[in-house]
Amino acid sequence: MPVDFNKEVRLHMINEETLPSILHERGFCCEKIACRKGMKTPDFLVKCSESSYLIELKEKFSDPNRLAVRDAELVAGKVAGEIYKGGYNNSVSSIIEDAVSQLASDAAPKADFRLVWLHAQGHLPDLQIDNIKSTLYGIATIVDWGKEKGFSGECLYFCESEFFRHRSVLDGVIMTFEDQGQLCLNDCSPRYADLKSSALCRSFNEAVIDPVEIEKDSGSIVLRTNIDRRDSSALLSFLRDTYGMMQPHKMDMKHCSGTVLVSGI
Repeated sequence: MPVDFNKEVRLHMINEETLPSILHERGFCCEKIACRKGMKTPDFLVKCSESSYLIELKEKFSDPNRLAVRDAELVAGKVAGEIYKGGYNNSVSSIIEDAVSQLASDAAPKADFRLVWLHAQGHLPDLQIDNIKSTLYGIATIVDWGKEKGFSGECLYFCESEFFRHRSVLDGVIMTFEDQGQLCLNDCSPRYADLKSSALCRSFNEAVIDPVEIEKDSGSIVLRTNIDRRDSSALLSFLRDTYGMMQPHKMDMKHCSGTVLVSGI
């Protein structure tokens, strides 16, 4: 369940000026890292009595060209229909890659943990959050056909994963949208256990995504294998043999929405 953040600072207005006050109310000191000419650095050094964190703040917006088309349809009195691909997202991947380069910079201060704070600013935040989680954890929807009550659900690390790709640097990602947020733990990081027991993780209460706990407690699968993630056939065969599936298939999910402009309300 997403944690309910500070109501006095609206999170859809989150930026480099408002983020320190949000962290301060949770017992953390937040220092803006000075920019150095010609060198990339993360945005903040965050500290408490027991640990320190480097945080790079990024925002994910809607495609302005698609928004322009949508707005024109609404003004014309039409239903603005939109269909987007769910799952792994190249735009999110590029944002994470850029943030990791800043966290890994030689000009960055030393800290115990390194995280990205990614704020969804688009008009479809549910889609953006799905894209972010799927890109971080390589999530795919798997359905086992031909078997009564066969598996149907999420499989983590089926696809390529930014957490795995950047495991030497990236310890976690804080996702926020509107006034809610979640902490995503990178269980591929060598600092996973330490971050899980840290003050920052505790501050999120139950709003933590942890693949190790998901594997224990939910109906999802966390795929642990060295098979190349670009080889879907081999991965599906592994699922069949390991989990007793008959005909596992990867389903490409879509996000569909329709919007109308209502006047006089």
